[in-house]
Amino acid sequence: MHALRPWDAGDRHPRPPVPLTPCPDPPIPPRAIDDVVQDSEDATHPKRYIEGKDIEQWFTPTRRFLEWGTRRAPRKFARQTFPELHEAAEKLMTIVVTAGSPPVMFDDMKRFTTHTSCIFVQWHALAGVKNKSLRKAARYKGEKPPRPDLPKRERLEDISRHFAVKYLLAVMNSTAARDFLSANRRSNLHLYPDDWKQLPIPDVPPEKQTPIVTLVDEVLDAKRRDPAADTTASERKIDRMVSKLYGLTRE
Repeated sequence: MHALRPWDAGDRHPRPPVPLTPCPDPPIPPRAIDDVVQDSEDATHPKRYIEGKDIEQWFTPTRRFLEWGTRRAPRKFARQTFPELHEAAEKLMTIVVTAGSPPVMFDDMKRFTTHTSCIFVQWHALAGVKNKSLRKAARYKGEKPPRPDLPKRERLEDISRHFAVKYLLAVMNSTAARDFLSANRRSNLHLYPDDWKQLPIPDVPPEKQTPIVTLVDEVLDAKRRDPAADTTASERKIDRMVSKLYGLTRE
């Protein structure tokens, strides 16, 4: 499971989050994932769960649930990361293996995932969380041991507050992002977290983000009511607005 957490410091166009590698797969044969996931929620399977193959653009319904709080889960899960990553109030998710344009979805259901997905969480949503993974990417002022080569978390958290999550969703699902990734990705099959990190995000004030967020909400509301809903018209409006922010014109 790759997880992305917000923004690299310093750029006018902050870049999407640095990758982590959480993986809720148990350290036993591959069949084990089926042993800890089921289609219905109960006391033993309380965590919503999703894999890369499930992800659909904008919104994906919850279909499966992960075992948690038992003798083996999550204690025996391999390559674990911290729960706050998955349980952020709002996050974005996409797939790792894709030959084409990657679908990016919004999640406010605190879903857990595997190495088949990338997670994007804003730095300020992780404020106060300290662990080895985060310390590799940034440090708070005065945090030991000092790493002057790393960005300060206070600055990253401040930068991340400038951007609405649903605005970022619109940007990452845009034609501009698709074209950028197509031209700059390292693999024709895998889309790595480092590829996403290179995507520039238009740094615009809230009043320019709000109309885009409103349209994104329209799409999400329609998809929640009916995952097969046709939201093409709203999606096209979103894409035109994002293209304009990039200074692109579309015929």
